[in-house]
Amino acid sequence: MFKSNKVIISLVVIVLCALSLTLLANDEEKPIITDSSPIKSNQSLRYESIQYTSKEPEIDTIDQSISFVGYEKVAENNQLVLYVEKESLAIKVENKQSGYVFESGLSPDKEYNLNTTWTNQAQSALTIDYQAADGGNETESILSESSEVTLSVIDDGFEAVVHFSASDISLALEVTLENDDIIVHIPNEKISENENKLVTLMVYPFLGAVEKDAIPGYAVIPDGSGALMRFKEEYSGVSNHFSAAFYGEDLGFSRQLQKETDVINETNQLSLPLYGIVHGVSQNGFLNVIESGAPFAHLLVYPAGVSTDFNWITTRYNYRYSYFQPTNQNMEGYNTIQEDRNQFDITERISFVEGERASYTGLANIYQDKLIEQNIFEDKEDRFDVRLEFLGSEHKPGLLFDSVFEMTPISSIQTMVTQLENEGVTDIFAIYKGWFDGGLTSTLPEKFPVENKVATDDEIEETLAFLKDLDIPMYFHTDYLKAYQNAGGYSPRQDVARKINAETINGTDEDYNYVYLSPEKSKDMLDSDLLEYEANGIQHLAIDHASALYSDFNNDYITRPDHQEIWNDMLTSVEEQGIKTALYKPNDYLFKSTERYLDMSLYSSGYFFTTDTVPFLQTVLKGYIPYYAPFSNFNANGTDDLLRMIEYGAYPSYYLTAAPSNLLINSGSKDLYTSEFTDWKDEIVRSYHLIAEALVPVQGETIINRIVHETGLIEVAYSNGTAIIVNYNDSQMTVGNRTVAPKDFIVREGGEE
Repeated sequence: MFKSNKVIISLVVIVLCALSLTLLANDEEKPIITDSSPIKSNQSLRYESIQYTSKEPEIDTIDQSISFVGYEKVAENNQLVLYVEKESLAIKVENKQSGYVFESGLSPDKEYNLNTTWTNQAQSALTIDYQAADGGNETESILSESSEVTLSVIDDGFEAVVHFSASDISLALEVTLENDDIIVHIPNEKISENENKLVTLMVYPFLGAVEKDAIPGYAVIPDGSGALMRFKEEYSGVSNHFSAAFYGEDLGFSRQLQKETDVINETNQLSLPLYGIVHGVSQNGFLNVIESGAPFAHLLVYPAGVSTDFNWITTRYNYRYSYFQPTNQNMEGYNTIQEDRNQFDITERISFVEGERASYTGLANIYQDKLIEQNIFEDKEDRFDVRLEFLGSEHKPGLLFDSVFEMTPISSIQTMVTQLENEGVTDIFAIYKGWFDGGLTSTLPEKFPVENKVATDDEIEETLAFLKDLDIPMYFHTDYLKAYQNAGGYSPRQDVARKINAETINGTDEDYNYVYLSPEKSKDMLDSDLLEYEANGIQHLAIDHASALYSDFNNDYITRPDHQEIWNDMLTSVEEQGIKTALYKPNDYLFKSTERYLDMSLYSSGYFFTTDTVPFLQTVLKGYIPYYAPFSNFNANGTDDLLRMIEYGAYPSYYLTAAPSNLLINSGSKDLYTSEFTDWKDEIVRSYHLIAEALVPVQGETIINRIVHETGLIEVAYSNGTAIIVNYNDSQMTVGNRTVAPKDFIVREGGEE
């Protein structure tokens, strides 16, 4: 009786949600308003929140009074001058184009509200955490215990050997100039330990730090689409600093916090290994890119009022992770750290800029330039289209027998595409999900044979030929991470990834439990599947979870860099077979293999210490890799999210089925509560034409500037001279001699006023 009532209640909730969203989709007030008549209403506080961008305040040119007492000039080129203090290895970097100086330490002629420990850390080039021989955890900076520093001037910079006296740990630091950059390098081979164990290291943590709001500007954080932390005197309600791992947390270790005050980012993975600092917008800044060591690094952000009066941002490198070691089946145990040190070099490339490039847009352009130089965007094409992702079949458990529900037969895609083509929706790419035997959930890692309820060999061939004639690529969704616990095709003992404490790495899709495959097993599965893809005429893959990066302690120890290399090898194998790949939320090292970027985040995580959300990631990719927003049929704010896509240059996405979504109750896709094509066809047509009007004129172009004219009124400028002006507000707004209607946009072609 209870189970029956639960099903009825669930059905009512699902139907009401679907009805509500369907009404929203057909609501006459939902289309973007084009009437330019004034509408008097209060502006929503929504557009002043941290999920939008504030208008830049007008500021004077920043004046500096820099003392070089105690510093020696060690290198100079046409762009930069490098100074170092021998005792602490603190540096000052002068930009010869602007005369501005960035400092890693403190000014000797100022008094700060810092205790001795923080003063030593702020001034020192290096701070380490280590575990003493007696098991205690200690922190040591260069200045805290009179470390022995041996400094040598070399071509374009200096190198130094630091022997930390308390911990008896030694390492080498190299800092050199290269054009507009300084390169900071700590070679792994020169790290020396004795009884004490090196745990973490920070290098130049206070470079660009700002005391309270003494300098106007912000830190750039690669969270979600991108976030800013504007320099404030204090952040109300913020008591902890921010810590997040580049490329996500390493699941090979228990999720024990490195420090009790850490706040781990669970919302957005940091897919770009970088951060930025701006002192005076359009005046001075730098971009710090972690070129080696990122898989072992955390980004730290300290707002003013948390530990110190400074706003600062840095990277903490983890030479050893802590983890929980159970000692019995009741999960009693103890916390400990790795015995062996993680082996990696640290290399940071810090690019100093001035003028217009000293902004989040300018810093994103710098990173884009670096990717271009590395040929990451070679043979890439950014062309507008709409992503239609179809769920073919889904698994549903039963009391006695499981069943497979036929949601979208592959042949029905021809009918749906034809209807859209007749409405002028001619730029489409499709993804077919849940095509493998047994439905979307429960059968992975096995994928073949194809589920015969939705696709036969002849139907696949016919549908692919039909779509090819329309220049519509069909991507087949796949996954090389998940292995459902009751599925076949793998050994639970040999093929499953394990943590350092021997626990399996696992997860859950609603009520479906799965384990993570060993990276080597993932590669073996792909190699086997490539033959099947060829036999079935599959030339496009949408690969899920390719950015999952974890250590595996089953059989041979596979590190995160090893796993990263395995993924690159896998995608190279796919490419060599002539298969194109779309990836869901790829990390930067996968960009070269990414033809299309799926589920691009259009927001940041919204942490209290951030002040703005910006399209940093979008600016990096725009013009080269087309990126697609999350599914629009799940958007709570339809019109605003559509405007967001236009502003951020993102292409629309819809998750669709031919059958009603209420059939998915109690399945692994039970959260897909509104997906039936007949309910969404008109909305797809409407949004397609609106977004195409804005983004077709700038396809293949890069974002070169973004201006917030007023709250909720944003202009995005592209490399071909075209600008898109978006007005989120409930009243019409004016930019120059152009008026933008409420909840609307205009496209200003190059040369137009």
